[in-house]
Amino acid sequence: MFKKEKLIDWALVIVFVGLIFLLGNKPQSPVIIEWSNTGDYLTIKLANEITTPLKLSGLKLEFEKKQIVIPDGAPTFISGQVNNLEPIWLALKEKIIINLGWSPVGVSFKENLCSGYLAETQSFIPKFNDACPRQSPPAGCEAEFDSIPKCVSPIKINRDFTPLCLEAVLKLNYNDCLAENFNQKNFFGPWRIYLNLENDFVVDKKKEIKLVLE
Repeated sequence: MFKKEKLIDWALVIVFVGLIFLLGNKPQSPVIIEWSNTGDYLTIKLANEITTPLKLSGLKLEFEKKQIVIPDGAPTFISGQVNNLEPIWLALKEKIIINLGWSPVGVSFKENLCSGYLAETQSFIPKFNDACPRQSPPAGCEAEFDSIPKCVSPIKINRDFTPLCLEAVLKLNYNDCLAENFNQKNFFGPWRIYLNLENDFVVDKKKEIKLVLE
């Protein structure tokens, strides 16, 4: 029979081995969260070993013991109206942008090729690409189209356009761009999530930011 002292020694060994096993097999986060090179915003993507999309809306990001709920967003943002919001999913090989502050358009949304128009009156971090697609101009209106930069609405027109050309250039705006190009391949870009934190909320960028899965 084992002596009492020996049983205690074996029990301690088992506990120690168990702790090593648990620490060595600690569940890893399913996402990778990083600050941008400029430190102005975060990006989040799935870890390499994750093979299924992850629903982010409703989960929480933890900043130095402060937990912020990830909101729903507008998959197809439409300017000037109340948008339908849906849960935000993090897809495979996708990288989502997370801003700590308030959304310039009031909601989190999925970026698209027309989003550059939104930057005429609001500031976005990071900036959009100025690549808003256009329909071909009517015959004889090429010069009028060329006089207006991409992703710029002709709110103020300083020259006389023919009625035909005027009608065409007035469609150079976000909502018309959206309607005309919605079905274009690769039209949509990454989600932009806004956590609506006040400007005085300070984050130590050297500390880990966690996704709370409970």
